[in-house]
Amino acid sequence: MVATRPRVTSARPSWLALCAREPRLLDLLEEIRALPTADPHYCAIGAWFGTPRTDDGIKARMVRLVGWHAARPDAVLRTDRAYRAAYRVLYDAVPPCRDCLCRSIQRAIFGAEATP
Repeated sequence: MVATRPRVTSARPSWLALCAREPRLLDLLEEIRALPTADPHYCAIGAWFGTPRTDDGIKARMVRLVGWHAARPDAVLRTDRAYRAAYRVLYDAVPPCRDCLCRSIQRAIFGAEATP
């Protein structure tokens, strides 16, 4: 008997379909919505990638849920399409930086008109 790979459709799974398979994605979205944007030096890059103070960022935790390295052995969750769909929703939900070092660097490199 020849082993076959599970058949996965080529369409990108929807956010809701991914959340039905992995409800912890909704927890990440709720965490994003609760980010401390009132902090005068809030940094979206730090929230997404993590900082020495926070260790894992949102992206590192997302990778454990969807994409090639997903912990669950689910043929849909462990695809690049699932990764890209979840990435798009979660990353787009992250509020922009406030007055953090990222903005200072942007201003220094590109000038004041580069930042809103």
